[in-house]
Amino acid sequence: MNISKPKKRVLSLLIVSTLGCISLSVCATATLTGLFRLDEELQQQAQELALSRLPPMSTIEAKYEDVLGEIGNMTQGTLLEDLVVSELGNVSPEVYMGCIRGYRERVYGTQHDFNEVLELYTYEFSVPNGWQEVKTDVDAASFSSQNTRLQLIAFPYNEGRDPVEWANYFTLYRLHIMYAEPSLRQCTG
Repeated sequence: MNISKPKKRVLSLLIVSTLGCISLSVCATATLTGLFRLDEELQQQAQELALSRLPPMSTIEAKYEDVLGEIGNMTQGTLLEDLVVSELGNVSPEVYMGCIRGYRERVYGTQHDFNEVLELYTYEFSVPNGWQEVKTDVDAASFSSQNTRLQLIAFPYNEGRDPVEWANYFTLYRLHIMYAEPSLRQCTG
């Protein structure tokens, strides 16, 4: 096969440019991979710096336990279920940088009407007692402070879902407890 000189030049340029593109692609991929690794390292350093500004974990754990104890001591109900939804610990830095958060869900049963339960919670977790936000409704309420959010929700006994001993209570309610450091606003959006 006889290829003319201009065609050979075009073919040579095409081969050289193809090899150049492949090399450039490999170089670009390597550069991007290096940038992603650098980004991960910088993100890890930023997370460590943000967490270093928080109190020691033992202090945060003690504060969380104080909140849980305060709730347990003031309620008129019987604790029926205590579920740790999310252990107290670091929140993913991709989501919230420098945050420690824990989340629990408790179920209480009481012989009191839910309105009486709400009155007690509204008094204990009121603005004069340091809580910033109090919202109540017929069968639900929420209370927030800088670090804690409580949400109460009354629910009826369900024979197919709930343990049989729960039927002995006049009122059942679920209490959601979220705790976050440095604050709920920074760690929950």
